[in-house]
Amino acid sequence: MTMQMKLVEIPRVKAGDRAKKQVKELSELNQERLLLATRATDLLGYNGLMADVTGETQFVTPGPLAEALRALEIEVLDTATVIEYQMQEMVRATQEKILDGNLDSWAYGYFAEAGWMKTPLNTYTHPIPEFVIDKAVRIKERAPEVKFYVQHLRDPKADPFLIAYVGKEIYYVEAWDEPRFEGRLR
Repeated sequence: MTMQMKLVEIPRVKAGDRAKKQVKELSELNQERLLLATRATDLLGYNGLMADVTGETQFVTPGPLAEALRALEIEVLDTATVIEYQMQEMVRATQEKILDGNLDSWAYGYFAEAGWMKTPLNTYTHPIPEFVIDKAVRIKERAPEVKFYVQHLRDPKADPFLIAYVGKEIYYVEAWDEPRFEGRLR
């Protein structure tokens, strides 16, 4: 069984960057491929070979939103790690729902498992910590075209994420611990 990740363990990165992965031992062939992939990324802007060699995925192409976030010195949550965390939370919440007396429904196929959904920030009805609102205001002032969503588990509620996006740029800007958000996450 894998260890459950904690919200505070999600690394922060500069907008447009990815968290650094542990470098694995590379064979001679893979070292040559890594060299070619690095050159293709640096000279051509092509990331496909790098993703194949390292196993990493580029989720975002930096653009005006990344520039605004960097100018504001706001680091974002690493997308790949957020997705890993969310998958773990979805499994944990589904298991809790099943074990809390819904086993019959699960076994007969009439069961709604936990799932993530997003709500536009302007229609989100639950409290949001002031430090999150402050970041959203500063980003909106710098990049007026930005749109915000709050991504959260459908049921039960858990650890919402503030998402900012412009076009194809999407960043997880912040997260907070739903039951008690007295202070900053980081």
